[in-house]
Amino acid sequence: MAKGRISAEDLQKTMRDALGPWCKANGLTRVSGRVPAWSMPIGGRLFLTFWIQVSRDGWDDRVGSRFTIPFQRARAAGVLKGTDVRRLPWFLTDEQLETLTANQNAMIAKLGPPDPGHVAHGMGRDYVQVYEAKFQPVTRRYKRTQDVWLRYHDREDVQVWSEFLLGVLPGIVAPFANASCPSVWSKGGRAIRTSRRSTRPK
Repeated sequence: MAKGRISAEDLQKTMRDALGPWCKANGLTRVSGRVPAWSMPIGGRLFLTFWIQVSRDGWDDRVGSRFTIPFQRARAAGVLKGTDVRRLPWFLTDEQLETLTANQNAMIAKLGPPDPGHVAHGMGRDYVQVYEAKFQPVTRRYKRTQDVWLRYHDREDVQVWSEFLLGVLPGIVAPFANASCPSVWSKGGRAIRTSRRSTRPK
């Protein structure tokens, strides 16, 4: 991965290299295409597919970029083959959500103050608020129902997220070995304390 700007292709290649060996060893097949994605049959003529989705916001030298990990149940393997989709936090334990939040805040803390000369300042108050919010820490632990996008600004951030994913993927994938719709899919985790209403990402 090159120094400075981390392109979507850089992020995708790093995640593909990091997650690919584990996926292959655990019965997930690489889905063809530019987006890093893996799939496995889960019974009932269904497939579980997950992929690395990079934000369309692109790269900002001060803010970096972000990505998310959708998990999909569908009758075909591949990206966007169905509408039954969950995001990464849905499957995490309380402890893993704490780590997710801490990782996010550690990356935000490295950014420093907002740039007063950023183009957003010439586009109106709403744009300024959205821009400056990207520098604010997450004040409460993420919930399973939140649409969380993982922030990154340098190679160290990407490494942290790849290691985090390798740590949580076994617990996410394992229930699907014996059921096409395990309870974790319908109930949203191992200890549900939140509603199903989705919230905006922080």
